[in-house]
Amino acid sequence: IGHIQGLMLVTSHGIMHFTDQGFSTMQAASVLSIIILSAGAARFPVGWLADRIEPQKIAFCAMFLMFFGLIGIWKAPSLGLCTAAGVVYGFCYGAVLVLGPLLSGNYFGPEAFPKISGVLGPPLTVFTAVVPVFAGFIVEKFGNYNIAFATVSAIILVGTICILFASPPKPDFIEETVAEV
Repeated sequence: IGHIQGLMLVTSHGIMHFTDQGFSTMQAASVLSIIILSAGAARFPVGWLADRIEPQKIAFCAMFLMFFGLIGIWKAPSLGLCTAAGVVYGFCYGAVLVLGPLLSGNYFGPEAFPKISGVLGPPLTVFTAVVPVFAGFIVEKFGNYNIAFATVSAIILVGTICILFASPPKPDFIEETVAEV
């Protein structure tokens, strides 16, 4: 959830956040474009890499780096560092976007994937749709995005810890869970 929330925060409020940090609107738009391009650029190489390395390890690394990328975007000390953080965040977002369905299929099997996706879709939509509204409320109340970025960063960090300790369920659990869904 955190990776999508981070992207929602940056795409919906990034221009205003960057201009509040002193960047021009063109610089802000450029950083946002780099984030999105980096996310697209990650997909093929990460898919290829996931065929050779355990996807959970790649997902952990991507989430870990995504956390620091979002912090860099949040703090935005200079255009160069903000751009570098944008590349890191975007690439890691694209990686997690590829790895999420892969991990789901690897852990629960291909027959469970559509059911899992169907169950997760509505809560993901709700939890991510709230982010732009939450960030807008925060900036109106406090005059900056600090609480919004800190909250989303914390959610990404929790996700990073969770993926580190994730393990495939036991076969009995999978059969029972799929039968229930």
